[in-house]
Amino acid sequence: MWVASDGVHATKFTGDGSGLTNVSGTGDNLGSHVATKTLDMAGYDINAAGGISATGYKQSGETILIVEGDENFYSGIGASPDGPPYGSANTSIGNDSGGWATVGREYNSFFGYGAAYSGTGGDENTILGAVAAGLSGIGSGNTMIGAWAGWDSSGDGNIFIGNNAGTGVRYATSDNNIMIGNNTHMSSYDASYKLNIGNLLYGDMAAYSIGIGTETPMAALDVVSTGTASNVYAQIWRNGTGVVVASMTSQGTLFATLGTSGDNLGNHTATQALNMGGFNLNNAGAITSVSTITGYSTMTVLGSAFSVGGSTLVVVNGRVGISSAAPVAQLGVQGEAVISSTLTVQSIMADNLVGGIMYFAKSSCPNGFLKANGAAVSRTTYSKLYDAIGVTFGSGDGSTTFNLPDIRGEFLRGYDDGRGVDSGRSIGTSQSDAFQGHRHRTTKRYNSAISGTIGPVYRPDGSISDDTLLTDPISDGVNGTPRVASETRPRNIALMGCIKY
Repeated sequence: MWVASDGVHATKFTGDGSGLTNVSGTGDNLGSHVATKTLDMAGYDINAAGGISATGYKQSGETILIVEGDENFYSGIGASPDGPPYGSANTSIGNDSGGWATVGREYNSFFGYGAAYSGTGGDENTILGAVAAGLSGIGSGNTMIGAWAGWDSSGDGNIFIGNNAGTGVRYATSDNNIMIGNNTHMSSYDASYKLNIGNLLYGDMAAYSIGIGTETPMAALDVVSTGTASNVYAQIWRNGTGVVVASMTSQGTLFATLGTSGDNLGNHTATQALNMGGFNLNNAGAITSVSTITGYSTMTVLGSAFSVGGSTLVVVNGRVGISSAAPVAQLGVQGEAVISSTLTVQSIMADNLVGGIMYFAKSSCPNGFLKANGAAVSRTTYSKLYDAIGVTFGSGDGSTTFNLPDIRGEFLRGYDDGRGVDSGRSIGTSQSDAFQGHRHRTTKRYNSAISGTIGPVYRPDGSISDDTLLTDPISDGVNGTPRVASETRPRNIALMGCIKY
């Protein structure tokens, strides 16, 4: 202690401290160490930090910045999920933004207060705007931009741009819709592939149709007029300079600018023949003639019916009627038909006749028929006939041919088919000739010139001589001389038997 001459006590040391040792420094003097408890900065800043490594950043006790899981980044109060699974490559920025919507999901980007904050989420969504997609769990592949955009939608593949875009149908599960503009909406809870631009231009992308003023277009382009009066227009067409060249009123009247060049027939009565120069006459409402219509080209009628002379010739709904106003078949003829040339029928009816036998009073068969002579013919060339009879009458060479029936010199007999008159036979089988069992009356006479006991000699009954043999033809006195042959047969005539192929 130093005391001045006046008795005042004073102490003062001045130095650079370069030689001081074992002296405790002033301030916190954190140095390099591992903390064992929370560092309370008491409201002071941390300045000039070289780097801060932390699992998260809190403010006022709330975690507002955190990186978790596989490259997930969350910034904002309530922006991150409380625990795993965290998903992958998700970004959520904004208080109460979709942290829960990223649980176990990937490639989502949520920006804005409450963006996708409620419910479960999907993958590959981009949500930008306060409370966008915020009410219910979202699907996957959605893009929603604007406050409250898609607020109550949980579908997939939707694009909503604008304030309240795509809202208005609570918890909608619609997919693949495009809504652009403030307060644009979906038409129904389950509507999908719909387009709405500014609540004016609508589309059904599944049907490739566009509606102007209507949410349910009925054609590729469906336009609803703004009024119903005749002077209100539904469509107006202009050329490149903005001049109106055509228009359609709300009542369906078309006004078109007609050029003055060309034929320009207009509404008038002709004073001379109209020469079309080889060009067509199209879209005629009706053609009325007081004379003969001649020419070397064709006339096409676009309509369901036309007639010539009333019911003399009628074409209606694709059917032709001759003297029949209402034909019920493709061709209806009322009355007789005279055919002076070949009639060829190509239809299922002709196919049904394949395999049929017909007789002709000539030595050859007509077109479409083969002689039924047992010949082997090609299975390919006559495929329909082969399909009909197969190898019933012979398999030909066993691979490429088959045999036709051989009815030459034969009588045809109907197939018994279970009747019991000629049972035990199948289609195509043949029979040899036969003579039904019968008997003849005879008388017995004895020859008195022979002595001893002999048996009776039987001869046919009637006036015959003693030397008549039982094998000799005997006339019945009515039908002339008996006819003897090597077979038993009725009267007949020979015709050419042919089979349809």
